[in-house]
Amino acid sequence: YFKFLPMIFITSIVQLTKSASDTLKVDSLKLSIEILKAEGNKCQRCWNYDSKTGSDSIYPTLCPKCISAVK
Repeated sequence: YFKFLPMIFITSIVQLTKSASDTLKVDSLKLSIEILKAEGNKCQRCWNYDSKTGSDSIYPTLCPKCISAVK
């Protein structure tokens, strides 16, 4: 179900990590959220940011996921 988190949060990437700093207590859960600007270039097709976007000579404006879908 982790692969669906970017779609749920409408973001390019979601990373889940364990952290001991600055936790927000929600009921009995400890939760820490950090939002950072995504690395890489914006894909012209899906608008997600990926560090590999622009690396293909045939589809220089698409991310690897979109290149796979277009082919």
